[in-house]
Amino acid sequence: MSLDTRSDDAPPIESIEALVALLRESEVPPEKVRVGMEHEKFGLVDADLSPLPYSGPVSIEAVFRILVERFDFEPFYENGHVVALTKDGTHVSLEPGGQLELSGAVLADNHETCKELTLHRELVH
Repeated sequence: MSLDTRSDDAPPIESIEALVALLRESEVPPEKVRVGMEHEKFGLVDADLSPLPYSGPVSIEAVFRILVERFDFEPFYENGHVVALTKDGTHVSLEPGGQLELSGAVLADNHETCKELTLHRELVH
């Protein structure tokens, strides 16, 4: 949601009251507030702490394969290679720098996101 609901020809906000009124228009009732999380991590090879390669026996591809085979994630392919996974509203994707990103589900509070991140870290490790 963008707070920029004004057109280019709208007059400038000239008072605190006008600013507060603009912000109030974008408020979400507390019972509808939800939390989402993103968490990025770089995989490293234990032996020498080098970046985890995409393919090979110890690789991002192997992590993705384990998440699909053991934990029922659904894979998404690009040019024949798995680049993302999804399950129960969460997404795990390969980012341009080689890191894995967890894009969490939309949840009710931070306690639920903590549980989601803890489970994700256990699965990836």
